[in-house]
Amino acid sequence: FFLPNNSVVAPTAVVEVVVEPRHSWKSSGRRLPLSPRSTVAADHSAQPQSLMQVVWGKAGEGTWQKLGKPCDVCGPDGCNHTHPPTGLEQSLEEMEFARSACSAAQNGDVKKLRYMLERNAGAVYHDGVGGNSGYTPLHYAARSGHVDCVAVLLQHKAPVYARTAAGHATPLMRAAFAGHVSTCRMLLQGRAAADDQDSDGDSALHKAAQQQQTEVLALLLQACPEAATLTNKRNMLASDLLKKLDD
Repeated sequence: FFLPNNSVVAPTAVVEVVVEPRHSWKSSGRRLPLSPRSTVAADHSAQPQSLMQVVWGKAGEGTWQKLGKPCDVCGPDGCNHTHPPTGLEQSLEEMEFARSACSAAQNGDVKKLRYMLERNAGAVYHDGVGGNSGYTPLHYAARSGHVDCVAVLLQHKAPVYARTAAGHATPLMRAAFAGHVSTCRMLLQGRAAADDQDSDGDSALHKAAQQQQTEVLALLLQACPEAATLTNKRNMLASDLLKKLDD
């Protein structure tokens, strides 16, 4: 441990260090071998005569983190023990998503998206995290209404038929729900199916009707008149949803 310059050394406090086997603790310039549970005596002016629990963990997991900056206990040079999370840390999954094509599509960052797709063409199929959600960059671009990103994704053969694992939603359904007319038009031009239905039996037409997106409704009916005859699992047409909202 390191103390700030000119600090007053308080009576010795016992620090309980919980580590995995084969870890070692650096104290007073010496490396001390530790068993799975060991104690090291150290001087801490910030916590005199106290027992401080120290638990090793991986940074970013939302449980514990190592501190690489001045420490209230160890001094201005930082420390080797872990600290409770501050609430500002990103999980590993969040960090992975932030670097993905899905994140670029969601944020409308066309330049970053194009660069990532040129480096990795398969990114059009990936959800940005574990790969099992069924979401694709096109889902995110469509939901956010970023037409330029949708255009880039379609140029790179992004699947307009891709469905989410949980709800079986397509990019067109997400765009229709949000009322993005230009995005819906571009997806339809890319051969998206207006009569596809999700796990609830809702089509893109149902999604638009739920939000009273009248311009999108007109566009979808023009592209696929048959969609007007589709019923969902509640045996409701898209027109029934409109009537229900009007009531």
